[in-house]
Amino acid sequence: YARAFQSVIHYAIEHRAEFILISGDLFHKRNINAPTYEQAYRVLSELKTKSPSTQVYAIEGNHDLAFHQDGKSWLEILNSQGLLRLIRLKEANGVKLMGDFVELDSVRIFGVRYLGSSTLSVIPQIAEEIKKINAASGEKFTILMMHFGMTWQMRQEAPGEIHYNSLLPLKEAVDYLALGHY
Repeated sequence: YARAFQSVIHYAIEHRAEFILISGDLFHKRNINAPTYEQAYRVLSELKTKSPSTQVYAIEGNHDLAFHQDGKSWLEILNSQGLLRLIRLKEANGVKLMGDFVELDSVRIFGVRYLGSSTLSVIPQIAEEIKKINAASGEKFTILMMHFGMTWQMRQEAPGEIHYNSLLPLKEAVDYLALGHY
């Protein structure tokens, strides 16, 4: 995983990518060891040094979420170190979920961390809130990062996966859906 991540970062550096999206599960498990964190830190630091204009935007997947007793996730630590920008769910200006987003010249990036079984029920609300923000702030190419499994991405259907038809409310609000999980 570390070599694959490093190769993506090197590709981004070589091709002067404007940004990189991490749709959750930067780490393979929640309780990582020091060498695993150090690898992520080193690779993201290399990106910041060699291509300071390339930004990294991330959301928390199920493997990135903090344990309750820890209070902070590893992605929150990387965010506080300036190595990535963690997009969180928060209320702002009457918008309950999508209050935190990234505004670029021609792109608007939203993110929804891993929500587990409640993901399906909030999809219509997410679509409406993004439409409201786009109407108030002007239309831009809209990216939504989410973290869940799509039905039939694995060999057999698994509990909690979301069917394509359940995502149709997003079609009117989002130009690109960047998924993480599998």
